[in-house]
Amino acid sequence: MSGAAGAQAWDQWRAALALSHAGGAAAITQLRDAHLRLLALHDERGAALGAAALVLAGQMVGNYRGMPEWLARVAVVRQPGSPLTTGDDELLARTALLIGQLYFDLQDPDISANSARLVELLDGPALDVNLRLAAARVLLIYVEPRELRALAQRINSLVAPLLDDPAATPHRCAQWLLRWRTCCGYAKETQQEAAATQAAAQLAERHRLRDVRFELAFDEVENSLNGAELPRAERALVNAEALLDPASLRERMLLDVTRMRVALLKDRVDDALFFAARARQEAVELQCPGPILGAYIVNEANVRLLANDATGARRQMENALPLLPAGFAQEVGEMITMITAVEAVERGDPQGRGQLAEVWAGLRQRQFYDSFDGHPAFRVRTCVMALEQGIEVDFVSSLIRKCGLAPPANAPEAWPWPLRIHALGQFTLWRDGVAITVEGKGQRKPLELLRALIAHGAHSAAKGLQTPEVVDMLWPDLEADAPKASFDMALMRLRKLLQVDGALRLAEGRLWLDPALVWCDVTAFERDCDLIHDLLDAPDQAVALADTARRLRLRLRAGSKLFGTGALEPWSVLPRERLARKFAAAVGIYGERLEARTAWIAAIALYEQGVAADALAEPCYRALMRCHLALGQPAAALRSFQRCRELLTTVLKVPPSTDTLAIAALIPQA
Repeated sequence: MSGAAGAQAWDQWRAALALSHAGGAAAITQLRDAHLRLLALHDERGAALGAAALVLAGQMVGNYRGMPEWLARVAVVRQPGSPLTTGDDELLARTALLIGQLYFDLQDPDISANSARLVELLDGPALDVNLRLAAARVLLIYVEPRELRALAQRINSLVAPLLDDPAATPHRCAQWLLRWRTCCGYAKETQQEAAATQAAAQLAERHRLRDVRFELAFDEVENSLNGAELPRAERALVNAEALLDPASLRERMLLDVTRMRVALLKDRVDDALFFAARARQEAVELQCPGPILGAYIVNEANVRLLANDATGARRQMENALPLLPAGFAQEVGEMITMITAVEAVERGDPQGRGQLAEVWAGLRQRQFYDSFDGHPAFRVRTCVMALEQGIEVDFVSSLIRKCGLAPPANAPEAWPWPLRIHALGQFTLWRDGVAITVEGKGQRKPLELLRALIAHGAHSAAKGLQTPEVVDMLWPDLEADAPKASFDMALMRLRKLLQVDGALRLAEGRLWLDPALVWCDVTAFERDCDLIHDLLDAPDQAVALADTARRLRLRLRAGSKLFGTGALEPWSVLPRERLARKFAAAVGIYGERLEARTAWIAAIALYEQGVAADALAEPCYRALMRCHLALGQPAAALRSFQRCRELLTTVLKVPPSTDTLAIAALIPQA
């Protein structure tokens, strides 16, 4: 080979590699040209290093076209007498080799040894700082699915000093930080994750790293999903769209995933499915290797799940399994089992609970918190189901807290609420599962303020109580400015008593309890009463209907009277009557369904609950009489009538209605 031609080819390659370290858009094109020149010169070392640099650059931008051919040339690093003679040569080649092992040759038994050698090179004599940063970033991709947390921390300790090296490019530093923050996020190391995010953002702003800013905007959407923060997600999406490089198919693919997740947050499942399918097609066009393509297939499957296409979701996940590395394949296998278990529980299959318990036990044993992490709606659904079934409650609660999952509207009392309030029967408060002790006369008005919010259903901004309305209820006799000052004092003392930041919201003259932080049995009771009516009109909801009725019955065992049986404040009388009417209506309509299905024993249990809640509920006595007569129990029917007549004449001084007397006339005389 010509000495001058060879020197020029090497100079071209080094310049292209430097451009790659800097994140230059033309790096792959220039690396490819340099590689072709080195191949033409039959330079074996140049051919291997040129291919290795192309693998590294291609993986960085998500373009895998031609990579198998390049990886074949990199394999020379395994051979005795390799032409790769320097430490930098080996570091670059082994990094490319690890990329091949991670994405193309998943069964390569040499992957652990290769990774160990890379760690040795990182920890050994000083090598090129940018190659070390690139190698460390790829090592984290190896570490995370295998949950090698200690190795990840060791790699970080080796990399941390490199970030201050003047020769380290901002691009390589920022890309390392992005990968490290992801690793910390999976490990739930929130402080390290936040520090890495901040450092990457500062580098991106200081050096105008568009691609890094795009990645951060993309991740901001991801971070907003668990908390169901739609405005935050929409802002991040607009930011990501503004930073998009239209020429980058990988960025368009990522943006489609982002659009998909925002669409899910808006409950636009059809739109989400369109974006998920397009992202998968873009992954095919990029010739993404099996593990990446498999992840996009699983992503689309998750959206199909939310579109109530569980069969299609399972089929896609099963198709993806052979493409995935062992750790991810195990996770997807658990997801398939979870889907099957959820369906079984929802249709009332007695084996469903056991299947669900088995999956959650496996997640707990592995301390794995990331199942369905890209699709929080279904993730939350599985958490709610586990809590309602009493499955792995401690682990599920820990997952909810660590992942910052927002409670859905139907979240049960077992959800890890910062504040729980019981107001049906005995009035009690619980902060993070511990009862709040209330002492002293100074708490009387703050607690009355809280009870007023509960009684009037102030559990959202739309239903918040106007401040003047609260003042009129609680301080009707005070003059001029005094009531407002009393309100401010009571609110301050109530917040101090509860010690749950954000539980009490005051905005635009309205006060309410934040439903994301506060659970109240009154709110849950009213929701279930309303749900009874909705489910009766919906097809194939027998299991959900029975579960709702069961929750109502269990809730009323603690007491059915708002704030118990003691003396009531004047403003609470009407809310108590409203709750009683709502429950009576739910009992009546559900009881009629049970009677229509000749489920007489279940109907009797329901109606007995009705008279336990309201001893003067004459419709419930009539219904009891009907059910006992249908079962051929005239004596029981007569006892129900006698109870009804005695209470009505004693308490209300009125006789039974003509409807009740008509049914009583049907009772056979002994």
